[in-house]
Amino acid sequence: MDTSIFICFGNPENHLGQLRRCASKRESTCWTIHADARPGDRAVFYLISPLSAFFATGLVAGFPSLNTDAWAGHYMADIRRIRLLPEPIPIRTVREEFKHWGWLKQPRRTTEVPEGIADRFWELLGAGD
Repeated sequence: MDTSIFICFGNPENHLGQLRRCASKRESTCWTIHADARPGDRAVFYLISPLSAFFATGLVAGFPSLNTDAWAGHYMADIRRIRLLPEPIPIRTVREEFKHWGWLKQPRRTTEVPEGIADRFWELLGAGD
């Protein structure tokens, strides 16, 4: 894979419907993301408890910019081509596969998937291209 993969956070109560709508209507969305993301990188949406699962993917469409409004201090970027995963992938499944990926123990913020596991992670999600 020539692009990086970044994990984006959301909560089911506020973001599940938004991701479903964006996927079904082929809309883009502006979302918090790691500052190092670049256009063309892949985004994976992780929804916290009670879902605690990877739920959708997207394509980073713009450079992240530092937000000064509701998400002050966080970087945000436009993400397009939102696709729901065939099935949500529980974080416990990913932990079993990638035991040494420390972020999975206590996911708190956006992060980049380590290069050495990125291809296998993408395959585990069943995300396709």
